[in-house]
Amino acid sequence: MYKKLLYGLLLVILVTSVWMPALAQPSISGNLTGTFGPGEYIVEGNCIVPEGEELYIEPGTTFLFDGHFSILVYGQISALGTENDHILFKRLEEIEDDNPGGVRIQNTSSGLNSFQYCDFEYCSNNSYPNFYGGAIYCNSADLQVESCSFTGCNSMKGAGVYAVSSTIFIDDCNFELGGGAGGGVSTFVSEGTILNCNFSENSSSSLFVDGSPLTIDNCIFSQNTNGITVYSSATTIRNCEFIENHGGNGVGLLLLSCNEAIIENCTFTGNTSNTT
Repeated sequence: MYKKLLYGLLLVILVTSVWMPALAQPSISGNLTGTFGPGEYIVEGNCIVPEGEELYIEPGTTFLFDGHFSILVYGQISALGTENDHILFKRLEEIEDDNPGGVRIQNTSSGLNSFQYCDFEYCSNNSYPNFYGGAIYCNSADLQVESCSFTGCNSMKGAGVYAVSSTIFIDDCNFELGGGAGGGVSTFVSEGTILNCNFSENSSSSLFVDGSPLTIDNCIFSQNTNGITVYSSATTIRNCEFIENHGGNGVGLLLLSCNEAIIENCTFTGNTSNTT
């Protein structure tokens, strides 16, 4: 009797485990505040962090974008993954219409906006009014990006990160856009530090600095259309490697209207220009 009951119970468990459908990922849009995640979430519309509010994203959270939507931040955002548990921003399906619009931080004085161990894949912004900033756009805010990767992103400028009138700190990040337009990082009238980063296979300048007194230290620029373009900026570039970059003038490093730029202990190997 007991054996029959046991066998029956095991059969029910087996059938349930085989036939019970997997739970669908929840869909999100609209206001997003407080602590969020972990788990997978389908983004079906723009998500908004309102002014005066904070969004904290837990390690192990994945945003799957079902269309060209963005996370719009008017308050403060902290997306702090761990080395073993990243936070992902990626498209739901491998089609251009699902390319994420990334995270767009707008005129916020709420505090530091932080990203750590985040992976941004195929984020894109190329049309009005969002021409700049594929994965992260930061306007008049404080931004810290550490141990993040940017893959296949594109924009007119700053396919990985675009910062205007902001203070930035970018450390230990990988910008490998695979030919995506806009370069890895672009800054305009901003300040801060970029260090220990790798820029590879980016079209146009992998790092474009305009009116921004940045310190760029211990970075590698390899196989980009251009390495760094600096325009009218008191920028310090030290301990950097420029390897097999190719394109027009200044394929490794191009300085325009820069009277106070400082270049220290940098190496240039195998860079080639297609201009005469």
